[in-house]
Amino acid sequence: MNRGETSSPALEVVDQEVIPVKPEGNKKFVAPTLDELIEYCNSTNAGIDPVGFWNFYESKGWMIGKNKMKSWPHAVGTWKSKERAKQAQKREVKTDSLRGQSLHDQLTDRSWAD
Repeated sequence: MNRGETSSPALEVVDQEVIPVKPEGNKKFVAPTLDELIEYCNSTNAGIDPVGFWNFYESKGWMIGKNKMKSWPHAVGTWKSKERAKQAQKREVKTDSLRGQSLHDQLTDRSWAD
């Protein structure tokens, strides 16, 4: 019984030499170009600002916290969900700010113009 080892690595024979084969999931991260990111966002209807996303992660060295990013398409999905949550919170705050105002104040509210 193998204790502590979940599976043995795959092996490949090349010129009578046995070489361990890396699993497909351990591919090295490659940052997208801005054009690739824009194309991806357009094709998936991500609804985010791809230039803002690219600039943010480019400035961070494609790191998420202290960890190297593993999948930029997944990061786009996370960015999208966080953007939606921010927008929903802004709508909620706006609605809450109108409560308690007189009808005249509600109809003449110009806080949206800020």
